[in-house]
Amino acid sequence: MHARTIFAVALVSGLCGCQRTLLQQAPAQAGCDARLVGLWLSVDESGRTGEMRARVGEDCTLDLDEEQADSRRSHPQTRLATAELGSSTILWVDGAWGSQTQSVDATVLDAAGSVYVFEYAVEADALTLWPPDHVHIAHAIIDGDIEGATLKVDSDLVSRLDGDPAELREALQRSGLFDRGQPLRFQREAGDP
Repeated sequence: MHARTIFAVALVSGLCGCQRTLLQQAPAQAGCDARLVGLWLSVDESGRTGEMRARVGEDCTLDLDEEQADSRRSHPQTRLATAELGSSTILWVDGAWGSQTQSVDATVLDAAGSVYVFEYAVEADALTLWPPDHVHIAHAIIDGDIEGATLKVDSDLVSRLDGDPAELREALQRSGLFDRGQPLRFQREAGDP
């Protein structure tokens, strides 16, 4: 299958602006990893916790709030889903919900049913999320290595991986699609089971 490139882009490694990657649809049947249940506090690079709080329910409902200037901003509840992917685990959330929480404008690539995906690992009371490597994925789409579309608007880069769930799982198992250099870290709230 050939990649569809909506807008030819010249990418540079120091690209500024918003970078995001969507999947056309969920890559697998939704599961719910019981290890994620509980209250998770974000951990920033300095070790400060709690700027973002994520509560995952037993049914994989996700309640997310984040610290802002003088208050906390709560986001609408959503459901996250998980699946095993080879030797790793992935989770995803609804694309429209994810875009709303990031306050990004929808593009032609933001279709109903699209999802944001992360690779993740849970070790004791630590949760690490690895986002997609947006620039690597955009290059792979443009080069025809992965089916999808890439769009650059001003300094924003949006990519979408296309295909049926099996094709998406195959694409996600490729080396280098998740950015190991930019993890998002959370720790379980003390005393939370």
